[in-house]
Amino acid sequence: MNNTLTQFSVYCGTYHKYNSSSLKGEWIDLSDFDSLEEFYEYCAELHNDEQDPEFMFQDWESPIDGLISESHIDENVWDIIDFDEDKLNTISIIIDDMGYSIESAIYNFDDFFVGVYDSISDFVDDHLEMMDIDLNNLPEVVRAGFDWEKAWHSDLRHSFYDKRIDGKLYIVNRDVQ
Repeated sequence: MNNTLTQFSVYCGTYHKYNSSSLKGEWIDLSDFDSLEEFYEYCAELHNDEQDPEFMFQDWESPIDGLISESHIDENVWDIIDFDEDKLNTISIIIDDMGYSIESAIYNFDDFFVGVYDSISDFVDDHLEMMDIDLNNLPEVVRAGFDWEKAWHSDLRHSFYDKRIDGKLYIVNRDVQ
């Protein structure tokens, strides 16, 4: 079962309508627009019955917390709106779990992102391969005794952050400046 939300959308009304006991507005998919300015132009047309509408986002869907609020949409949404599920999950980890800004997460994404794995063992194996360490060149007795979990807990977890989302293990580099 996939619980990951990958769509950015808002229900856009106005404060005037809301204060007049009206919830008139519309659900709007942000991916239909190329920029925040284009989105606001659409909202102005949608609420053209008001001279200077003050938009109110009464509800929203966003895979990353904090990018949309009642009266604000972060323009960085358009930098990540076409990201696939794995990239969005990684951005969410970088922001929500590791405390980086959206700008830093986007700008340094390639430095943060290590990979998506089925297990810690798969990650450690891949990490060793990236370091040109070939366990096949070691004697069988050494290979058989290599403890993937211990390698993770004794050293690698200090350099990398891991989080499991919908059965996938996301590995993110902790050492990004």
